[in-house]
Amino acid sequence: MSARSEPNLRAPRTRRPGDGGLHRTAAPVTASAAQWTVPAVRAGQVVAALIAVAALVAAVGRGMAVTAAALLLATLLLPAAWVRFRGRRLYEWLLAGLGHLTRRRALPAAAGPAALVELVAPGTTVRATELACGPAAVLDDAAGDDRAAGDRRPR
Repeated sequence: MSARSEPNLRAPRTRRPGDGGLHRTAAPVTASAAQWTVPAVRAGQVVAALIAVAALVAAVGRGMAVTAAALLLATLLLPAAWVRFRGRRLYEWLLAGLGHLTRRRALPAAAGPAALVELVAPGTTVRATELACGPAAVLDDAAGDDRAAGDRRPR
């Protein structure tokens, strides 16, 4: 055995009442576990960085206007792909904002209830069902998942 003993990371064996076998309990938490997790680098981030570098390399020797345009592209592209704010990357915020700015906000005066459902939750259909207290309507999401109507982010 060495002079410096390594900590035992294996869980001790214990006996369960009424069971003749030995079982391992949960491993103890050690101080060497990583405290901070680094988010994974996604392919889109690498592509954005490569486009920014390629634009800057292509602009070398082509004049001041082309170089300024390449610098502007790199300055906008890199933070949009790499900077996170409130759990989302900037490009996700930009897409959400663009979707909010371009969505339809009003219905024609003669629109019926189905048009209102389509405005609030696109792709949702209304089905009739029977409950113990009488007939009811069920909103059926085309995606078929449990997400709320306002949360359309991919998981």
